[in-house]
This record gives sequence, structure tokens and C-alpha cells, in this order.
Amino acid sequence: MNEHYSIKYYYIARIFFRWVFLCQILFAGVTGKVTGKVIDDNTGEALLGANIQIVGTYLGTSSDESGYFVILNIPPGAQTLRASMIGYSDVTVTGVRVEIDLTTEVDIQMKPEVIEGELIEVIAERKLVRLDVAASQKSISSNDIDQLPVSSVSDVISLQAGVSGFSVRGGSYNETMYAIDGIVMNDARTSEPTTGIPLSAIQDISVQTGGFGAEYRNVRSGVVNVVTKEGNPDSYSGTISFRNSPPTQKHFGISPYDKNSFWNRPYFDDDVCWTGTNNGNWDEYTQRQYPSFDGWNSVSQQTLADNDPINDLAPSGAQKLFTWENRKNGAISLPDYNIDAGFGGPLPLLSKKLGNLRFFASFRSEHDAYLYQVSRPGLNKVSSLIKLTSDLSKSMKLSFSYIAGELQATTLSRGGGASYMNDVWDLASQVNMRGFTMPWRLFTDIYWSSSTVNNATTAMKLTHQLSHRSFYEVLVKFDEKNYHTWHGARRDTTRDNEILDGYYVDDSPEGFWGSPYFSVDGRLAFGGAVSTARDTSIIRSFTIKSDLTSQYNRTNQIKAGMEFVYNDLDLQFGSRNEFLPEGNYWTSMTQQPYRLSMYAQDKLEHQGFVAIAGLNLDFVNPNGEWYVLDVYDEQFYSSNYSPEQDDQYQKEKLKVDMSLSPRLAISHPITE
Repeated sequence: MNEHYSIKYYYIARIFFRWVFLCQILFAGVTGKVTGKVIDDNTGEALLGANIQIVGTYLGTSSDESGYFVILNIPPGAQTLRASMIGYSDVTVTGVRVEIDLTTEVDIQMKPEVIEGELIEVIAERKLVRLDVAASQKSISSNDIDQLPVSSVSDVISLQAGVSGFSVRGGSYNETMYAIDGIVMNDARTSEPTTGIPLSAIQDISVQTGGFGAEYRNVRSGVVNVVTKEGNPDSYSGTISFRNSPPTQKHFGISPYDKNSFWNRPYFDDDVCWTGTNNGNWDEYTQRQYPSFDGWNSVSQQTLADNDPINDLAPSGAQKLFTWENRKNGAISLPDYNIDAGFGGPLPLLSKKLGNLRFFASFRSEHDAYLYQVSRPGLNKVSSLIKLTSDLSKSMKLSFSYIAGELQATTLSRGGGASYMNDVWDLASQVNMRGFTMPWRLFTDIYWSSSTVNNATTAMKLTHQLSHRSFYEVLVKFDEKNYHTWHGARRDTTRDNEILDGYYVDDSPEGFWGSPYFSVDGRLAFGGAVSTARDTSIIRSFTIKSDLTSQYNRTNQIKAGMEFVYNDLDLQFGSRNEFLPEGNYWTSMTQQPYRLSMYAQDKLEHQGFVAIAGLNLDFVNPNGEWYVLDVYDEQFYSSNYSPEQDDQYQKEKLKVDMSLSPRLAISHPITE
């Protein structure tokens, strides 16, 4: 990071820490809630003053005069409750499933103590219908994930109805909010989720496909909340998984590189390859199934008839040159694999001195072979996560998270920006045509540019349990994402490959070549308008987020908070065409937009009726200028525009946008 950015983030950090420690701002996290009633098993009367504790934590409370109790800020997963009261046997309730942002009801029946020290153990039952859900929501635990044939978060959530990858109900990826431990992982540039977190690090996943509360901003289709594991302060544990599948084609039918394939048979079938596909040896229906070809005899005559004696070829020589130029075999040759490992526990030597300081580290590496080899043989993803947690006191916890990843992919030729091949269909859509362009994509490795995307997120979160009814959290986060999209290595044009006696050629079609170069049969252009996508953008963002959650009374849970996001966008992307520079287009922009959001909401829960009502207030400042012109300005909104004309247009500072959004979600199950 250069000196300019270092100074800027230094002052931002100073302002933040002054704000936190002088103003005590507030924040809400990704935890659950347990409520219930404690009663006398014999009389059915409510018990006042019973102590209820979440075993293994400092979280606990006591029942009121109506026997009611509530405990907030409970980590998701299977928990154990312990109820105790003088004159009654202790009761332990195991298998209490706590879910993200949801309420779990546990009614406890206590029996008068007959034998001193008697302990009654109860196994909690999971209700068929969740009465506290005012939205379409599904929770998946780490135990569920262990039993599923999945290797990524995308695979897990795709098992839910209406979800495909990170696309929810047919929406685009950038309409889904993706958060890890409350850290939003959507790209500030495209709003697409930055995925790839190791499955070994996941404690719980919540998928919400509708009925979003006011606390969720910048979301349209769905919300995916992931809670990661904390290391055990007393012991070490780890897990590792390895999945591997041998190289195999991911399409039906024969390989497109086979001599009998659609694109090759006319050039190798002895019935037609010498004299042409219209010589009568193929019937009308066979001719329709393959590209037409005049035959190698015709190609040979053309090389002999021109004024270039160097390219003179006999028919067999022309076919030999064609074989050289089409030698690339892009069939899948590498296996698909996924390595996922995690390990955690107390930090050696320092754990007890630093508030039970514990860690959990995880790593994931994945290779997913493309449908056929392009600029890269497949999609490579590497990600890692390190999480440190310390108990500053019985009611205060501090956690540090570092999430990093690298994506290696292939980008569309004329794209630019952040568009890259992500799945099988992305490649299939490029070759499902009979047009002239299709061989470029199959028999060369230069049509697409190579892309590498690196991301790093550093976050600190402070959690403070004010009481069993209230807690707050404070989150500060730094993001940086680096894009690098460029052409591959340039072609070696040295003619040192003797494919015929005395006939030398260069390394065509391998290697990037910016000028057109047509193959011997004229069907492939090994250069020109290919591999033109370029992107060297750097995206940085700084976020402060704070909320408060409080159970005001038995039926009302209040949430309020704010979020400030400052983005630093250094955009450098577009198309670079060495042969036709007038066809270039390029975006070069440095912008620092920022956004402030505030919200308040009330979750009303009463006898199975749930309503979440709230307001969200957003201030968005583009922090830049735009042109003052008519929306139908033909000179500006067309290919006629040139950056050199920029001084001809007047600009004005963009205004701050303010919006107030009411939110309401209601649910009331009638019967099971």
C-alpha cells in the first residue's frame, strides 16, 4: 500500500477508535435467543428465581414472577441448558438447537428435590414448525454439513428450495448479501459475494430468501449468514477432508478434438477431405451435419497459385500443416479436487494470560476443470481463514478475523471488468454455434485472457453482554481486492518447427499474437481481436458497523444500529486491441464514495404471531462529479465519444441521495 493510502487509513483508524471508546457505539451480531417458562412439575405453577445457565458459557439468567426467562446472544448450534433452584432437583436440557437470528423456546419442568444432588436430564425436541420465523429462512448446522455430499458454501445453500449457487429465486448473484460472522463479503465494485470460505470453519449457516428486516441493507434476493467456529480454550481439535475425481469429460458425445467430431471430420475423412464435402461421397443429410470444405486439393492449388513460393504445399502437406495448427487438445487432463482442513484450540503459552485466547485456522484449495481447456485448464480457488477470540471479561469478548483468497480463472475475450468463466455453462454457451468464430474458442488458448483475483479482509469485533436481556457489538473492517486480467505469454515466432521436410513454422497457435494470422484452411484467425480484456483495478473499503439488541419485554425485541462504509475505487479496465486500436475502450477512474445507514426495528412475538417492523435510513454520497448533458446526447452516448473530448463537457458535483425504507414481515402459522 502506498504512502498516500497509508496516511489516509491511519487518520480513518484514529477517528474510529476515538469514536468507539469515547462514544460507545453499538452493534448486533449473528447469534440466537432462548426463551421459555419454568414451572413446578407437580402443581404447574410458575417458579420465580430459578437460575438458567448455558453450559460452558457465562450466559445465564433467572426466571421472573411468571416463570419467564430469556437469554440473548447465544452462539448457534446445539446447546445445553441447566436449571437450578433451592428445593428442586437440577434439570439439564440437552440438544437445544439455537439458530441465527431466531428464537428457541424451551419450557422447563422442575421437580421438588427428593434425593440431595439429584439431576434430571431432558432431551430437547425440535418443533415441526418454527413459530418465530417471519421470513423464508433455513438453518444448516455443521453436523448437517458433515452428512451432505458438498464441498462449498455454494453447494450447501443450493440444496435449499429456490436457491442455485448464490442466486436466490432467479435473482443475480449481486442481489444476495453474504456475511461471515457479521462481516459482509460482497464486492464493493460488483456487489457479488466473495466466496470460498473453507467448510471446516463453518459452525452454522442461515439462508433467508424473503422478509428481510431493516437491519439488512443493499440486498434484494437473499441473505446468507455464516457463523464460523471458535477454537476450544481447553483442547485442540482438527478436521481434514480430501475429495478427488479422475479426469473425465463433462459433456456428452465424443470429444470435439476427435477426428470424427463436428469440427474435424470434413478435414480428415478420406471420403471428402481431398476433394470437398460437396463431391457426392456424402449424402445431403450428412453434409448438413458438418461444416462445408472445398478439400485439401483446392487448398494446395491456392498456395501454388499465389505469389508466395514459401507457402507452397501439396494436399498432404496442407493437411499436415492443419494438424499442426490444430494440435491443441483441450480435453480435460487434470483431476478435480478439493482439500479442506481446519484446526483450532488454545494459543500455546499465552492462552490463560490473555483471556482464554483461542484460535481456529482453516484452509481450502479447489480445482474445477473447465468444460474444455482455455487460457487456463480450470477454475482454481484457494482460501484461508484465521480467527482469534479472547474473553476480556465474563461479559466481554474480542475477536479478530483474517480472510484471504485467490481466484484463478479465464475471462471473456472482449470483456474487461470482473467477468470470468465460472461454470460449465459459461463455456458451453461459447461453442453452441456453427459460426466461423467457434474454432477460435476450441483450438486456441488465446481467445480468452487469464484472470487472477486476490482478496483480503481484516476485521475486529467487540461483543459486550450488558445483561441477559441486552448486548451490543462493534465491528471494524478493512477490505482489499486486486484484479489482474491480461493476455497470456506472447507467441514465439521463431520458425524452428520442421513439420515437413524443409518446411518450418512457428509455435502457432500457441501464445498471444496481437495481429491477425489465418490458418492454412482460412477457418481460424490466430490473433487480432482476441484476448483484449484487461483489468488492473484495486478495490478498497473501510467499514464501521454497530448495533444494539435488547429484549424490552416478553413480546418485544428491539434492534437498532448504524453502518458507515467508505470505498476507495481505483478502476482500470477495458479492452486493448493491438491490431485495431480505434476499437479500444478503457475506463480509468478513481472514486471514493461513502454510505451511512441507520435502522431501528421491533420484533413482536406473541403466541405464535411474529411481526418484524422497522425503518432504514440511507445516506449515499457518490463523492464525485458527472457531466451536465441531455440524456439523449448522441455525441456523448455513442462510439463518437473520445476521452480527448472530455474538456468540452461541463461537470457538476453529484448530490447526496437520502432514502427512507419501511420494512414489515408478518408470520402466523395456523396449524402444523
